[in-house]
Amino acid sequence: MVRIMHEEIYRIYKATLQQPNVLQCIEKLRTYDEVTYTHSYRVCFVALTLGVDLFLPDKDLLTLGIGSLLHDYGKLHVPKEILNKEGKLTNTEWECMKLHPLYGAVELQRLGFMSSVLQMVAEHHEGVKGQGYPLGKTYSELSVMSRIVLVADIYDALTSNRDYRLDKFTPKAAVNILMTEAKADTEIIDLLKKYLNFSPSGQKVEV
Repeated sequence: MVRIMHEEIYRIYKATLQQPNVLQCIEKLRTYDEVTYTHSYRVCFVALTLGVDLFLPDKDLLTLGIGSLLHDYGKLHVPKEILNKEGKLTNTEWECMKLHPLYGAVELQRLGFMSSVLQMVAEHHEGVKGQGYPLGKTYSELSVMSRIVLVADIYDALTSNRDYRLDKFTPKAAVNILMTEAKADTEIIDLLKKYLNFSPSGQKVEV
């Protein structure tokens, strides 16, 4: 069962890379910032895992693959000294960082990506009660695919080494944060927990 699911994920993942402009965009991101590039691949893998477990149709899985892989494309417009800064950002730097979802959606719209992809890119930092950014949407206003990318993005950020944080969280601790502090979609988090339980060690999802 697990092997079949992995095969399905990689099938959609490979199809994602074959879509117009996707590979060029992700390679452009790799050239600009390696950390964002590798994060994007991991988020894509986690998002597709959740999408497959939700039995999304192939068309939606492909869209999810594109949106999750390119969710941070707008960071091309964030200066590297902000992206890679050790420690807390200043208020001005944080305001710049908070615009990257919109930067990404605008740039990908210019390249001809579909509206559902643009929606995921624009909404992946929105919050439960409108406390997210950049649009302050509530969780009920987000599409299912945007919610998946939001959970996958937070999970990978928490379980990865970051310049602004001394230690990464364990997968279990990351899920607990998603459940309590982030208050993200319980159905999607339950699927993430189910996937992690396939590994007794709870090891982080790798690509």
